Amino acid sequence: ADDFWQLGVRMAGLTWNFRNVFADGVGEPAQGGLSARGVRLVERLCERGVILDLAHASEQTFRDVLELSGDHHPVLISHANCRSVLESPRNVSDGQMEAIAARGGVLGVLAMPFVVDPDEPSIDRLVDHIDHAVAVMGIEHVVLGGDFFAQIARAEAPSADPDPQHALAGLAGPEDYPALVEVLRRRGYEGANLDAILGGNLVRFLQASLPSR
Repeated sequence: ADDFWQLGVRMAGLTWNFRNVFADGVGEPAQGGLSARGVRLVERLCERGVILDLAHASEQTFRDVLELSGDHHPVLISHANCRSVLESPRNVSDGQMEAIAARGGVLGVLAMPFVVDPDEPSIDRLVDHIDHAVAVMGIEHVVLGGDFFAQIARAEAPSADPDPQHALAGLAGPEDYPALVEVLRRRGYEGANLDAILGGNLVRFLQASLPSR
């Protein structure tokens, strides 16, 4: 942790979908939490002031990190959606969202079909997740967390069509955000509320959470 801190790391996730030496991810059937080594890592990250990202964390890892890090350490879910809108291991429950909001954290809404709606991979369905997150957490805790695989693929092969598994219709990358803004406005997001979701909330969170040194 100290070496990565010296290299400039100020935000860290503990796991991807599966178990590592520190923690279980959402893809582990046992849904375990932090290992003894993971406990020591979280303690050190908190001492340093590193923001903790709970995307991909199992529910027990999520609970362990919140308990261990205390009420005031900055936490977020950088990219996930709402389990109440679409049941998926990568989506989070209302209770998890409420816990993040209570700590002043944010949820980055993820623009990939398998967590938005594989049967209807549209911007409208993405905004359904935004609407639900706003209702549960409050608008000040919802941000964008695109995770644009299709954009990476296009950078490597510009002539290739976007992979429909990795891109919503009409939202293959940040260049398509105007289409998202149009749908958000149609749903009633305007002015300060729209600006908050598009960037203001994340900027505020980072300004409040990043260590000063």
